This record gives sequence, structure tokens and C-alpha cells, in this order.
Amino acid sequence: MRLIAEIIGVHAKIDCLLDYRGLLAPFPVTMLLDTGASCSCLLPDHVHYFRIPYQNLADADRPINTASGRITPKILPNVDLILPVRTGPYHSQTILWKISFDEFQIVPPQRRHVPQPRHRVVSIIGMDILKYFKKWQWDWNASELILDE
Repeated sequence: MRLIAEIIGVHAKIDCLLDYRGLLAPFPVTMLLDTGASCSCLLPDHVHYFRIPYQNLADADRPINTASGRITPKILPNVDLILPVRTGPYHSQTILWKISFDEFQIVPPQRRHVPQPRHRVVSIIGMDILKYFKKWQWDWNASELILDE
């Protein structure tokens, strides 16, 4: 199985889908690959744009450190993250790989949060998913990061 992320500057990103039981259909999310993040999570702009009702969600067991300081994420239950991966001979076939989470962390927006324009919104794929890919190869000419099992 192969995951191919687009390299933009010093970041690698992938477009995927996120689904949970409160949605009519999965919604598209752009995720940055973050080896410094233990867990994948939705950041405040996605929480805002997809109107996730976070106010009554349970707090995560542990706070996390962010660029803005220490926060306690909320837990969104029963989430599926759906990633396009390549498989088959020569990785010629694209399939959707669904990763199910009983609990998925979200970072709720702060009181005076002003979201980025929608086309600039990203969230995080952390090591809870990236650990499945043992071989990483950067193809700078193609602007791709290729991750293989």
C-alpha cells in the first residue's frame, strides 16, 4: 500500500475524506503530515466550517502542546478517515483506505476565532496513522512524498 502526499514548500499534504455519524456524507479535508503529532486531529477551522457541535463533547484524557500553547482537545466519537492509497502491481490502482477511530481528537475554535479562507484550511495526520508506512521517499522533482508500507 502506498500513500502519496503533495509537497508544498517544507510541508506534505494529502486530500482525504472525514466521516462521522452526524454527517449526511463524508466531507473533504486537507491534512498536513506531522511527524511531531502523536495523534491525528481536526483543527479549529475545519471544526468551524463543518459545524461540528463540539460544546457537549467530552474532553480528551490529556492536553496537547500546540504553537498557541497547551490545550485540551475534545473527542469526536466514531470517525472514519478515508485516504486515497495506491495498491496492486506497480501501485497502479487507487483505492480508498478507511481508518476507523472510536475517538478522534478535535481542537475547538476559541471564542474570537477568525477562520482562514476555506481553501487554506488544514488539519493534521499524526503518527497514529503515519506509523503504518515504514519507507518514506521524497521525490522533489514531482513534488511528492511517497510513503510505503
